[in-house]
Amino acid sequence: MNLTKKWRWVSLITSLLLCIIFAFLFISTLNKNNTVAVQLDKAHSEYRSLGRIDEKALIGEQVVPESTNVSRAKDKVRQFADTYFTYKGADSYLARKDKLATVMKLSDDNLKTLFAPDDEQTQVDRIKNLALRSDFKSILSSTFQQVNANKVELVSIVSVNAGSDDLGIKTQKVTIHSIYDIDSGYLTNIQINEIV
Repeated sequence: MNLTKKWRWVSLITSLLLCIIFAFLFISTLNKNNTVAVQLDKAHSEYRSLGRIDEKALIGEQVVPESTNVSRAKDKVRQFADTYFTYKGADSYLARKDKLATVMKLSDDNLKTLFAPDDEQTQVDRIKNLALRSDFKSILSSTFQQVNANKVELVSIVSVNAGSDDLGIKTQKVTIHSIYDIDSGYLTNIQINEIV
């Protein structure tokens, strides 16, 4: 064989090898693209199937089921916070204690701490003079612990908008530590601390 024939064979074999390599790369790229397309289709399908789930069913479900007693305790704390932190003037400020009679049964000391009867007139005058008001906005409660079979202890963070038109309205956060008595259905201890 002369050199020209060898050269032709070498170039022919090289061309075939290059074609095979390019074909392999092309097929490999197609497979990767198909795999990605299949994964995308699967993801889109899962996403679309989520849209078919009844949203109302999801809202009521919880990851960890909550006992009825804990739900009742949280409801009582919410009622307390809504009433305690909402007043438009001195009259509604003074009426809070009576409105809360269906929610709480507290010791005299606890009542004094929450409603400050010794300092109540000063607070009423301050509310009247400065036109103060307060609006309950939201509450987030978490079970601190179930003391025993009869009591549920909660820690709650409450968001309140308070102030006046002249002084400005500011959002405040407070914590409420409360104990709910399962047998009586009342809050029996409430401690409030402002978050600084």
